[in-house]
Amino acid sequence: MHIDMHAHYVPPRVLTLLEQNPSAYGVHLEQAAAGGRCVHFNYGLVIRPFFPRLLDLEERWEEMARQGVDRQILSVWADLFGYGMSPEEGARWHRVLNDSLCEVV
Repeated sequence: MHIDMHAHYVPPRVLTLLEQNPSAYGVHLEQAAAGGRCVHFNYGLVIRPFFPRLLDLEERWEEMARQGVDRQILSVWADLFGYGMSPEEGARWHRVLNDSLCEVV
């Protein structure tokens, strides 16, 4: 069995929650100049746009099959960690990230 030990993912629920209530987490979605969507943290950081394999499990599974990978150990995309957030915002934000990832796996 081949296992990819380092794979990042953004659960769709995270994007849905940001669209529904962006002020709740200290983060909001915006259109990236290069195309696609990206996250803008209230403290100023704007991350690079999401790329398809971060968001689409079907595409991820197809890529895994092409590469001969049987399993992946998933973690949330590190760009979303938001190190500059206040402790309160960070706790709310990371609860969303962790709970959303748990729903998928």
